[in-house]
Amino acid sequence: MWAIEARNYGENPDYFYMSGLTQTESRKRHSQLSNSGKWAMVRSWDLQAEWEQQQANERIKNWKKNE
Repeated sequence: MWAIEARNYGENPDYFYMSGLTQTESRKRHSQLSNSGKWAMVRSWDLQAEWEQQQANERIKNWKKNE
């Protein structure tokens, strides 16, 4: 499952977020948002990979406590 977000900063900050996308859908939406010229920052990422990294970080943190 993939997610995408877009942000604007400054005087008129704005935020867009969408998740539950396939990689193909995410790439298409990312392209549309980044090429629109309306957003200062656009990013998309794999939520599954993010969750796995968080779990690994927690295991490492707990492992150091047990030494």
